[in-house]
Amino acid sequence: MPRTIAYDPTGHGIQCHGDGIRPCRHCSRFAQSLHIMGTTGGKLHYICRGNQHLRQMKTLTIESRFAVCSIDELTDAERRLVECARRATGHSYAPYSSFHVGAAVMLADGTIVEGSNQENASYPAGTCAERTAIFYANSAHPDTPVTMLAVAARAGDTFTAEPVPPCGVCRQVILETERRAGRPIHIMLCAADSIYVADGIANLLPLSFDSGYML
Repeated sequence: MPRTIAYDPTGHGIQCHGDGIRPCRHCSRFAQSLHIMGTTGGKLHYICRGNQHLRQMKTLTIESRFAVCSIDELTDAERRLVECARRATGHSYAPYSSFHVGAAVMLADGTIVEGSNQENASYPAGTCAERTAIFYANSAHPDTPVTMLAVAARAGDTFTAEPVPPCGVCRQVILETERRAGRPIHIMLCAADSIYVADGIANLLPLSFDSGYML
C-alpha cells in the first residue's frame, strides 16, 4: 500500500505515515538527495510506493543440470581424460597460490591435449589450465572440434574435496569454442572422490554473451 512520506529539512529526517514502519530505501535515498540539494523550509510530502513495482515484475528461472558421479561410473574415454587432467596438475606453475589446476581436452578424433595453470608475478599475465589446453588444441588442430573437457585441481599434494569450476573468462572461452565447432562440449569437473558432469557450457554460463548480440 502507498505511504505518505514527510521530509523535514530542519534535520529531523523523514517519517512514514500510514503503515507504522521505517522508511524504505527508496524514501531514504530521496530524502538524502533533498538534503544534498539544500531543500529548505517547511515539510515536503510525496507518495512512496516502496517496492510495490517489484511485485509486478516477471520472474525468470534458470536451471543448470549436472550429473554427480564417481570415476568408476565414467566411460573409458571419460576416465582417461580425467586421469590426464589430474596428471596435468603436476605441470602447473603456481609459486604464488600453490593451487595447481590441470585440464585435458579430447578432440573429435580422440586426440588429447593437456594444459595447466601458469602464474605470473604480474597476475593478469598468468593463464588458467582450461585456456592453456583449449588454445593449444585450437592452434594445433584448428579443424578438429573439442568434444570433452576435464578439469582437476589440488592444493599442495591433495586434490580438492569439491569440484572446482572454471573462472568466468574460461567459461567464455569454452562458449566460443562451442560456437566455433557448432556443438556442445562435455564437461567434467573433478574432485578427489566425485565428478560433476555437464553437457555444454550453458549449464555453467547461463544468459551468456556471444556473437549473436553483435551488429
